Amino acid sequence: MALLDSGGTAPGADGGGRPPERVVAMAPTPAALSEGGMTDGGVTEVTVGRDCTVQAWPTIHRVPSQGYSMWRTKRSLRPELAAEMAAGRLSTRQIAQLRRDGAEVETSSRQCVFAFSGDTTLQAVLDYPPALEAEALVLECTYFDAARHPVSLAHERGHVHLSEIAEAASRFRNRRLVLMHFSAACKQHGNALPVLGLRFLR
Repeated sequence: MALLDSGGTAPGADGGGRPPERVVAMAPTPAALSEGGMTDGGVTEVTVGRDCTVQAWPTIHRVPSQGYSMWRTKRSLRPELAAEMAAGRLSTRQIAQLRRDGAEVETSSRQCVFAFSGDTTLQAVLDYPPALEAEALVLECTYFDAARHPVSLAHERGHVHLSEIAEAASRFRNRRLVLMHFSAACKQHGNALPVLGLRFLR
């Protein structure tokens, strides 16, 4: 699998500006999954901007597969410096001088803002904690009618069943959970499936 990375601005054929693109190969390392879950080294990461990275993480399907997550780095003034500024004892000019002098004036933290499962079993998602903490998770949900499509069928075909999502509801900490990849047999239910899924998770 590959990531299409855009950066900078280059003149296009029509004379306008267009970001140049480069294809970056992304693949989890071989044998990245074991019976106990993901092993060290199972995730690859590519930087796509000053504050943004994308990870590829191994999933489980009938063919080689992987999911993706996007991470954002947030930078903020160190708490003690922010307190000094709030008290009027430190100015922005002094902060700038500290930075020029080589002092660390900022702290940084990374947050997973988006995760995409692709075709996979639910276990592969549960084995990748960032997916459960991402602000938004796009999760496959191929089957939902246990009478017609048992959970065992989902496991056999490398997919997710809605009943599994309901059982694991307490594991999901996402602000938004979007279900996708419904089987053709679900089309007769129209918009009922995503609504049903969200109700299970509330």
